[in-house]
Amino acid sequence: MLEYWANQLEGAPPLLNLPWDYPRPAIQGHRGARHPWTLEPELARRLYEVGARYRATPFMLLVSALGLLVSRYSRQTDFCIGTPVANRAGREAEQLVGCFVNTVVLRMDVSGNPSLPALLDRVRVMVLGAQSHQDLSFERLVDELGVVRDLGHTPLFQVMFVLEDSPSDVRRFADLEASRLNVGTGTSVFDLTLEMAQKTDGSLDAVFEYSTDLFAADTIARMAGHLQALLRQIVASPEASVSELSILSPGEQALELADSRSPREAYPQEASLHRLIEAQASKTPDAVALQCDRGPITYDSLNRLGNQLARYLRVQGIVPEAPVVLCVDRSLEMAVGILGCLKAGATYVPVDPSYPAERQAAIFRDAQPHLLLTQGRHLESLPEHTAPVLALDAGWPAVAGLPDDNLVTGPNPDHLAYLLYTSGTTGNPKGIGITHRALVNHGLAMVQAYDLSPADRVLQFASVSFDVAAEECFPTWLAGATVVLRPNEPVPAYGDFQAFLHAQGVTVLNLPTPYWAGWAEESERTAAAIPSSVRLVIVGSEKALPDDLRRWRRAAGEQVDWCNSYGPTEATITASTYRPGPAQDGTVLQTIPIGRPIANVEMYVLDRHLHPVPAGVPGDLYIGGPGLARGYHRQPALTAAQFIPHPFSHDRGARLYRTGDVARRRSDGNLEFLGRADEQVKIRGFRVEPQEIECHVRAHPEVKDARVFLESDAPGDWTAVLAGLGDEEQDRLVRDVEALSAAEARWLYDLESDGEQRRKTVIQRKPEFEVYLKINKEEFLTPPRANQRNWLLRRALDEFSDDLLALDEASKRFVSGSDRADIERGWAESRAEYNPSELIIEGQQVMQDWEAPLMKAMADIVTDGHGDVLEVGFGMGISASYIQAGRPRSHTIIECNRDVMRAFAEWTDKYPDRDIRLVQGRWQDVVEDIGLFDGVFFDTYPASEAEFEESVINSINFAEGFIPVAAKLLRPGGVFTYYTNEIDSFSRRHQRFLLDHFGSFTLSIVRSLLPPDDCHYWWADSMAVVKAVK
Repeated sequence: MLEYWANQLEGAPPLLNLPWDYPRPAIQGHRGARHPWTLEPELARRLYEVGARYRATPFMLLVSALGLLVSRYSRQTDFCIGTPVANRAGREAEQLVGCFVNTVVLRMDVSGNPSLPALLDRVRVMVLGAQSHQDLSFERLVDELGVVRDLGHTPLFQVMFVLEDSPSDVRRFADLEASRLNVGTGTSVFDLTLEMAQKTDGSLDAVFEYSTDLFAADTIARMAGHLQALLRQIVASPEASVSELSILSPGEQALELADSRSPREAYPQEASLHRLIEAQASKTPDAVALQCDRGPITYDSLNRLGNQLARYLRVQGIVPEAPVVLCVDRSLEMAVGILGCLKAGATYVPVDPSYPAERQAAIFRDAQPHLLLTQGRHLESLPEHTAPVLALDAGWPAVAGLPDDNLVTGPNPDHLAYLLYTSGTTGNPKGIGITHRALVNHGLAMVQAYDLSPADRVLQFASVSFDVAAEECFPTWLAGATVVLRPNEPVPAYGDFQAFLHAQGVTVLNLPTPYWAGWAEESERTAAAIPSSVRLVIVGSEKALPDDLRRWRRAAGEQVDWCNSYGPTEATITASTYRPGPAQDGTVLQTIPIGRPIANVEMYVLDRHLHPVPAGVPGDLYIGGPGLARGYHRQPALTAAQFIPHPFSHDRGARLYRTGDVARRRSDGNLEFLGRADEQVKIRGFRVEPQEIECHVRAHPEVKDARVFLESDAPGDWTAVLAGLGDEEQDRLVRDVEALSAAEARWLYDLESDGEQRRKTVIQRKPEFEVYLKINKEEFLTPPRANQRNWLLRRALDEFSDDLLALDEASKRFVSGSDRADIERGWAESRAEYNPSELIIEGQQVMQDWEAPLMKAMADIVTDGHGDVLEVGFGMGISASYIQAGRPRSHTIIECNRDVMRAFAEWTDKYPDRDIRLVQGRWQDVVEDIGLFDGVFFDTYPASEAEFEESVINSINFAEGFIPVAAKLLRPGGVFTYYTNEIDSFSRRHQRFLLDHFGSFTLSIVRSLLPPDDCHYWWADSMAVVKAVK
């Protein structure tokens, strides 16, 4: 029986990831609701006919349909569904009264693209196997398989299916008719349960019971509609492959396709980008096109400089689409280089001068440039090449004498404008070619999306090697506005950045998300006002977080519009934008959408068979429209794989780009980015392919194989961290980081990370274990600055990790054979009893020899000043004898056990001249009126099972309840002592509780406390003696 289930469930995924509306709680709640509906008799009848045709019972057919629905929603093809069974297989159980119901696990396999009959065959075999092995209880199954428990969800399955196949709406009892009354309990044991029941009229009642901690009511209503649509598809096309069975009705599919397309906007399809810029220069020749370190550059001046460079390129033999490398800093030379290449028809290839030499060389090898444009200061650092070079600063005299009027001829709209390189899976960067037509549509669409006007001053923040640099320039020039170049230096400190914005009157900014998030945090911390000139901030390159948006709204108020932009390089920079309304800050939004497509762009969410998925359901994101790249430079196979024929367009040659991103469309039509379908990651805005790193590592002769993976969804952003500090602070931080060990540096990297989990997760890594801390409440542990919060979390996890390592060492000294379960047995079962002279546990006298070193150490503490001593618990008199050896001024003893009190009289005979007093009763009842003491000695034991449970099992230690009492009974400077096991003494909770009542404490470890071999009540070979000083 167990062998069957072990084989059946081997490798089964522990969690079914349905698209929840709300984050899954760390501890599963059971709040729920119900959504009922009915399948009409004709549909139910036809479903039964389809099942009978393929030897499937109604249960098998309906659970198959539920499996298909769940698979479409979750993007999983292997998962488990639970179902109850009567568990009355044996004849001996047939006549017995009682509940024998068990739960069995149905492992669904909808992989591949089987026909419906083939899927029913799979399900039939699986269901029959489960039913024939139903006698093993679900609880035992979970235990025997060693399933890892998670407080956030039920084990093995989270979706349940229940079918009552006998009519359930009416029951007859002699002259009495009873009908079912559906009553909601407001609870849900599982994430989702589908209950179906036959009615006498042949219809099927259906109810989705769902967790309201995870799902919204409208989501479940849509899911019910999709199940009905799927069932109608099954009866209409019973032999179809499962991919052809849509869960969308024709009307809903048409609506989904319509939501995927932005409104069509007219744009000059036959115009090249530079012609539109020339038209703007002719319209406003004296307006400022560029603000740089050389001052303002007018449209006319910039246009004429571009014309001269274009003619120079033509003289050098540059023809349309000839690649020209542009390796320049953020400068006038950058702007002139771009315009000159566009006008000459060259394809400019932007290369950041700060790129490593190896990457520059890889780009040069692939692009095979006909000419290089750079600056004099970079001439010596260029990789080896054979192309001619022009330094746009020092070599400009060779250009200056050429005519500066517009060229008559130029590239057509389908010629490439630029070739931009990103990370590639083969170990080399891949070039993406963007045409003039794509840039024209993008530029005009962004003018509209960002409301650009001639009055705007748009910051140019990005490196020339980022496609965002093109978005910062081209739409600005098409609108007749001014591009403001930020100084060509590393990412600026936030204070310097704000000062620059104010001085330059910048109105529009396009920032990397990590830098914007840091700026928002710093602005809120310092209460620095956002410059009044700023009207719009655009963020992109990485996922924006709601808590960052909330922080930004607090810092910037409503004066500044905010826009989240999304788009891969292959779709020309930006494909969609999202602007939240005034009320939609991080408090309202669970995630920040990437919005709707810009003009003339299409964005589809499709399943793996290229069918549209419903709103709210994850799918692969595809982009279409005039913004698509031509493809990957010199990689036709990769181009064909990523740019596929458009399945929903009748236009000749129309394509869709497979982004590799997973998204879903919300009910309001906005798209939500969920993550990557592949292993590509973003680090500080750079696209990074782990396979590229693997290829380079494997190239080393001593490396056999390599695997690169992202340890966290939140890559570290040291640039942003340093950017928020002044020069001296930066230097100090760098020195501190350089002094860190590798483990400490790993720690800090995680804590300063940025991404969706930025302020919600912390990971502590040790060779022996990893500690993963998830913060569920945003307001938990929030000092003024994030680095202060990270420091607090790091301290806490450092201590916890040290505790675990110390416990590992302590566990090696545990007594063989001992078991905590013995301690948790009832007091009455322990056979513990008091005799006048000894304590009997399990028939052995264990206390006298074992306690002696502890009692002596504690007695020495309370008698050090020879003052008044209170002893709580007389026991066998061992501790009292040691106290008397220390000659206290007085010795008061509290004891409640009558057998022990009889022994007390014999003991006091040994000390006829001492001040010894006995207070009879429980300490809880007698401590109010016994005076003050210089020392308090605590060593007593539970008097009942309830006291044992409360004070030993569920407390720091047995002295916990007495600690505040001892503080009240002591004179200033008095000492309190008790013992605890070494393990509990590690507890910060224990230590904090002590410091709430005492000024200081010390711990002393007493070793070699070995109990007899047959004593199962002790675990380790050491104890800690506590000395607390008032």
